[in-house]
Amino acid sequence: RKIGPTPSKLRKRRVNSKMVQVALLLLGTFTFVPTSTIATPSMPFYDFNTTELDCGMRRLMLKKATELQPWEDHRSTFDSLELERLCGDSIQSFLSNQKVLQSQESSKFSINNDDAITLFVCPIDGDDSEGSSIRGTEKNRPFRTIHAALGHIRSRRKKENRKWEKNHRQNITNRKTTITNADDRGFARIVLREGVHFLYDTIILDSGDSHLSIEGYPGESVWISGGVPLPRNLTWKKSTLHPSENDVWMANLSGTRALELLERGKHPGISGLFTLKDHVRLTRARFPDADAEVAQWGYASLQRDSLSIPGESVLEWTKPNPQPQPTFKFIDLSDPRNPSGQVKNNSQMNEYNTWGVGHGGACSSVWGDGDSYWCGNASAGGWAEVDQECAVKGTIQIPMGMQYNMSYVPPSSSTGKPLGPRWKDADLTGAIVHAWHSQSWATHMFRVQGFDRKKGILSFTKGSGGQGGRNWCRCDQCGYAAGWCGQ
Repeated sequence: RKIGPTPSKLRKRRVNSKMVQVALLLLGTFTFVPTSTIATPSMPFYDFNTTELDCGMRRLMLKKATELQPWEDHRSTFDSLELERLCGDSIQSFLSNQKVLQSQESSKFSINNDDAITLFVCPIDGDDSEGSSIRGTEKNRPFRTIHAALGHIRSRRKKENRKWEKNHRQNITNRKTTITNADDRGFARIVLREGVHFLYDTIILDSGDSHLSIEGYPGESVWISGGVPLPRNLTWKKSTLHPSENDVWMANLSGTRALELLERGKHPGISGLFTLKDHVRLTRARFPDADAEVAQWGYASLQRDSLSIPGESVLEWTKPNPQPQPTFKFIDLSDPRNPSGQVKNNSQMNEYNTWGVGHGGACSSVWGDGDSYWCGNASAGGWAEVDQECAVKGTIQIPMGMQYNMSYVPPSSSTGKPLGPRWKDADLTGAIVHAWHSQSWATHMFRVQGFDRKKGILSFTKGSGGQGGRNWCRCDQCGYAAGWCGQ
């Protein structure tokens, strides 16, 4: 029977799709500049038009991308390949052609397949209520959530299982064994229509869900999100917790599913907000205000003073007091006899053929009770000697808090208000302090656990700090940093 692409083919499509995305990213990493004809008199073979060759490669890459993902409009692919600037191709012409191809692809999409259970899910007009008609075609009312559609398929298959078992027992009695496998009863698919499909709980698929595909409708923009939708009628008003600011907004989540999940501990917290249409991330309330997606406020940025608070505003970063040396664990992975049972000796730097962590003692003051690579005596990379020295001496230098200058006026302040008056009525508990390491190669993200507004002191949660795990080294504290400080 003809049922469309087999699961193995679908998997191949996905792999190919990822491959082309990687190829496009690599292509975008370099700058290809078309030049005029290159001629080598002694070697006529190299007399060719490099612009034509380069543009041909770019067009071939775009063609392959559209073949692998025909449901996408590939505007971003066209732009990243710079076909308009470098090759003179028209984006309007390309998009018009894409619409024709997508229309053809959509017309090939069969929804009346007697051999497969086909259910549609629409996050906008769908209906999960019990008693509604079976959704077998596009004309019937679709489900609203993936969970409901999956539950319907499982329920239907459960009934088929009972029927199969009854027939199978009868066949055994009559010595007929034409049916040998309950998993050969047919395929099922869930087709997602345009919009954002929210997952209220984790979807776990097992062997009972074999021969099932969950796919997007051709030519439509489909998103699957682990977020929680907020009611459309939610009322937003200016924050009363930040009276000195005029651009911080708040909303009462009482009675919403978002608050229910937060209270039940099903969600770690609200880390961001997104628009429903286009799925764009909104900027979290921050100072100085900036677009988190594009603002370049790092250590080496020329705009850093207008997009962040200069480091000179900090009177002191609070370091942990000296504590006992941690317990170190070390394994030489290049030794075939090592206790891990794994051998690694393929790195040119021997340090990366080893494994080491620190635990307890001075490590606990910053990272809590878990193991930490940064608190070991065998870490590697830039500033590694600082990490090792701090761990061995029990003097960890990653901040546990900070005290800011309350009279400091940041260059980004449009009102000329110092930091003290700016935050005198605010509650900064739960805020996140982003701090760049010098040289811009790491940023720490400290979550504020306590706030003393009278003294301008913030204390950080243990284990916070984000991806920047390296110890800090002030100019007057260690010789390694002196070169960067002009000393």
